[in-house]
Amino acid sequence: MSINGNLRDILIGLFTSSLVVLVIELMNWIYEKNKLSKLTGKYSRIKITEENLSITSGDPYKDMTRAYKEKSVNVAVTLNYRGEGEYVGTAFYEKGKVKFTINLDRANPNNGKGVCQYIDSGSDPDFGTYDIKVDSDNSKIYVSYSNIMPTGRALGYEIWEKNE
Repeated sequence: MSINGNLRDILIGLFTSSLVVLVIELMNWIYEKNKLSKLTGKYSRIKITEENLSITSGDPYKDMTRAYKEKSVNVAVTLNYRGEGEYVGTAFYEKGKVKFTINLDRANPNNGKGVCQYIDSGSDPDFGTYDIKVDSDNSKIYVSYSNIMPTGRALGYEIWEKNE
């Protein structure tokens, strides 16, 4: 076999390998675009509850939606996609503005987990977690939240509805 023949085989192998890698990357990009980046946008919080940890029977959740409205707490929630199933965003609560990061489960992109932190709560950092479920038409996100430190434990859920 000649040197030209070997070089030709090497170039064909490199071209074929590159083509395979390109096809795989294109498939990943399409998956991300269609499945993982679907939540980007602006939402409104349409419901928020807080769990009363001292109740041992009955419905432990107190609906805080009306109280938030009466106190003019901003209901805006923003989600921005950063890639690979990761979102960053902001939301507002009675204590102030929160920034958060949510990571969608690649195997089931209607589920995700994240962390949040108050960014205007004074000198002490205040952290919590989010566990989200997305409805089938991607118009609502159901968020279970837990404030974990340092201001005491708070549990509840809220519903974010996508603005048109």
